Amino acid sequence: MGENVRTGAFVEDAKSKIGQAVEGLKTLEAVKKKSLEVGITMPIVDSLYSLYLKALVSIQKRKF
Repeated sequence: MGENVRTGAFVEDAKSKIGQAVEGLKTLEAVKKKSLEVGITMPIVDSLYSLYLKALVSIQKRKF
């Protein structure tokens, strides 16, 4: 998944190209949401989530 996104594929395109579940993204989103709900700090999750969002924004701004 990361390789596909890194090379400029949109997330949905990368998911379909892989042809199987991309568990890391759903898990990351769920853990981030839960940490906000219960008010705990999870620096590693926060960093990964930030990188994920930055990658998505960067890709969406590109012109293909």
